[in-house]
Amino acid sequence: EGDVAVVRVTDETAASGKHSLKFVDAAGQRVSYLPHIFYGLDLTDGIAVGSFNIRVEKGAVVFHEWRDGGANYHIGPSLRIEADGSLHAGGRKLMDIPHGVWFQIEIVCPIGKAATGKWDLTVRLTGRTAPLRFEGLPCDPRCTSLQWYGFVADGDAPGVFYIDDIHLSRRN
Repeated sequence: EGDVAVVRVTDETAASGKHSLKFVDAAGQRVSYLPHIFYGLDLTDGIAVGSFNIRVEKGAVVFHEWRDGGANYHIGPSLRIEADGSLHAGGRKLMDIPHGVWFQIEIVCPIGKAATGKWDLTVRLTGRTAPLRFEGLPCDPRCTSLQWYGFVADGDAPGVFYIDDIHLSRRN
């Protein structure tokens, strides 16, 4: 993170309340995964459920990923939004998302002994009554815990996106 590519709390827009996290990306970063934030966790059993609201402006590249710990980590659920607004997960393009509007992402993934190497994604678009569901998306079956829950501005050009209402829980 430098002076240009940053993550900051902002009052410019919010899905609910008055504030959100604003990710500002820029060209020429030392590494493409800057700026980013992550939550360090230690979830090792049950079914992990993560959700957040996101607003992606045109040109932003976003990825959200779940990982276990260690230097040789394994990747669980992972999704990517390209600069053109295409949403990718499980090795394929799933849909196009609208720029400049809030929508919700929800991920459900068994961990620990219940881990299957599969996860489910639900996308709730503003103004659309029925959510879009993508079930059985593949991930590394060796990812059996959730220790890294991250959001990354992954472009090499100017881009902005916002995250709000981050929730993470575990069901038995």
